[in-house]
Amino acid sequence: MSRFTRSAQGDLIDFELLAIKAQLAAAPKPKTVEQRKAAIDAKDGVKTDVKPDLAMEMFAVSNAAAATSAGKQIKKK
Repeated sequence: MSRFTRSAQGDLIDFELLAIKAQLAAAPKPKTVEQRKAAIDAKDGVKTDVKPDLAMEMFAVSNAAAATSAGKQIKKK
């Protein structure tokens, strides 16, 4: 199976790269980064209650859907 998949618009999608990026985004950040982010968000009035588990779950569902649709072949008439 190819590492890349074509989207409906013809763009190449690398699901392995997306998985790596999601893992990096979900990794815990150092305390100084968290403190700086909290200070900036407090100054801007932004609430930071985004759950990384939800993002990973959404990625898993989209990955499963892509794998399912990749298994189906479109028949030309």
